[in-house]
Amino acid sequence: NIQDINTCSKMGITNIWISNHGGRMFNSGISTVDVLKKIQHLRGKNNIIVDGGVRRGSDILKYLCLGANLVGVGRPVIYGLICNGSKGVSKIFEILKSELNTAMYNGGFRSLKDMKFNRLII
Repeated sequence: NIQDINTCSKMGITNIWISNHGGRMFNSGISTVDVLKKIQHLRGKNNIIVDGGVRRGSDILKYLCLGANLVGVGRPVIYGLICNGSKGVSKIFEILKSELNTAMYNGGFRSLKDMKFNRLII
């Protein structure tokens, strides 16, 4: 609930974690990116952590551009773990880093700081 997030921020809560664990199972569940778009006014005032739906580096770029301070990656890491243990997890992070670098280059972002200006239109 967006109202609850705003209330928490007003009460001095500084860390907000946006996740819809299991929400994708319901047709009416709101996505984490939709929530992030609705709380952009809290950028800079709160640490915003988001997860859900991250499958490639460009997904990380989108979340960062919309104001997330930290992006959680779940399913790809689990796949890497299942396929090749810790080496598989390391490989997943290498792939995500490479994809993020490519997406940043293609989007004209020189650093992570550049992403905080919401230059990306989703």
